Amino acid sequence: MSFTAPFSFFDVFTSSPTCGNPAAVVFLPTRKQQETLQEIASSLDQPIAVFLSRSDTACDHGVATFDVHWFTSTTEMPIIGHGLIAAAAALFAPDPSSHKADLFDLAPETTTIQFRSEADVTLTTRRHTLANWYELELPASPTTPIPLDSDEGRRICRIIGRALGCEKVDGDAVVFVGKGGEGYENYLMVELDQNVDLGACEVDTGILTETQPYTINVLSSEGHRDKDIAFVSRMFAPTVGLPEDHVYGSAHALLTPYYTSKRRARSEEPSSQPAVNLELHAKQMSKRGGDLRVVWDEERGIVKIAGEVVRTGGGSWVYKSVDKYDPGTYVYKDGWKASYRW
Repeated sequence: MSFTAPFSFFDVFTSSPTCGNPAAVVFLPTRKQQETLQEIASSLDQPIAVFLSRSDTACDHGVATFDVHWFTSTTEMPIIGHGLIAAAAALFAPDPSSHKADLFDLAPETTTIQFRSEADVTLTTRRHTLANWYELELPASPTTPIPLDSDEGRRICRIIGRALGCEKVDGDAVVFVGKGGEGYENYLMVELDQNVDLGACEVDTGILTETQPYTINVLSSEGHRDKDIAFVSRMFAPTVGLPEDHVYGSAHALLTPYYTSKRRARSEEPSSQPAVNLELHAKQMSKRGGDLRVVWDEERGIVKIAGEVVRTGGGSWVYKSVDKYDPGTYVYKDGWKASYRW
């Protein structure tokens, strides 16, 4: 028994192959065991490897459905947003040299791709109106304020003040502290004064472990030299082994409703009108950086997160049984080997 698994490398939320958030998309001919997927992901050594197989779920006209798994080099993940945007790019605009199987070809009328996880969660992606951009829908989350003058608020402000390495920045630079809603309970969102240069801050991520029970720490600000950018952010999760993520898409499920509401409050738009069409330009201020277009669809309770995608390479993993070691292959237990070609 043997199989070939073509793969492609992408950078998401960027037009440059040295920026954004990297991901690998792997096309599986059939479902494979978790151990096999973990071996491939470990060898690909990307922040995330997305494994796709064709779903047997019936779908509507114009909709294609695929089963999906996400793996880091060490573990399986419940969901990784930028990986799905990379997968959408791989399917909507396949590279002719990718050698992927025909079962991944989309019908000409396909406008929507749905990905179904092992936990039976279905997430939707589409093409964006901008070329080479793709969008993902995530459930929106309200942000519950933590009063700055409460014991918890003062605790968070002290931690943030100590963690920020910017000159003359302390807890007084914190404008807002809030926690995520259902599905985002471990998210802590902090808005900093717009005079804080978030990108220049040398953040002590070790100190941010003290914000527990929150494990996802999202720092943000409205301040940026480019006035077209609505807000900037950085994400730190040191307690779960991720000191800082390059671009963290799901944080925008909280950031987008929050900053959309702030912008609407300053405008003349009646507050009773749902903000379904206001697209904001957001920027992640990590070292690699990234640009996002985000929309809060208040009526549907979702956030649309869009990013540009650039393909950076690819190849094929080849698995087959062997009796002995062959040069140029990766040998795993029980006489299986894997090699990849570019």
